[in-house]
Amino acid sequence: LDDNGKDYDLIIDEQTKTAAVKATFYVDEKARDAAKEAAGKLNALRGVDVSIQGVTYTIAFEVQVNLSESPKDAVLSAKQGQFDEASGELIREGEFAFNSISTIDDASTAINNTAAASTGSDGHTVSVREKYSADADVVLHEMLHTFGVDHTDSGVMTSSLKDERWSPLISPKVYQQMIDEPLHPLIRQVIRK
Repeated sequence: LDDNGKDYDLIIDEQTKTAAVKATFYVDEKARDAAKEAAGKLNALRGVDVSIQGVTYTIAFEVQVNLSESPKDAVLSAKQGQFDEASGELIREGEFAFNSISTIDDASTAINNTAAASTGSDGHTVSVREKYSADADVVLHEMLHTFGVDHTDSGVMTSSLKDERWSPLISPKVYQQMIDEPLHPLIRQVIRK
């Protein structure tokens, strides 16, 4: 379902000329506030234009944050759908655009020793060290990775918080990257006319 790590829905509305990037993040208690703040920064963006096949659309974000004791398990459950226990029949189809953010111990070797946080090779499982779990910019950086965004030369997507070019700004090319390379375009791009 998520072979190249970009886990979001792209909803193109021809009437309003908007391109909505939609995703849900399951987070643990320690990362909840930072994740809500990061999602709020994305959801509050206004007036950023992107081009889709030569037509200009305004990008909009619909990022939700849900608290879970076990974010990775919550994502797996959401993706698999819901089955009737008695009959084994599928009640609700599994959904695609779900990601997890889990806090790990500061001494954990699960991610690079110098990293504040990391997005797993699956592209939608984020691990954040406990001392950074309240840092909305660290969480925002990883959220953008789950949208398939690469590191940039400046702004919030620099490869290190210690980079002198780091800032809380998001480069406009980041938004176009999300639009140009969505996962499974035939499934992800829901076009409303």
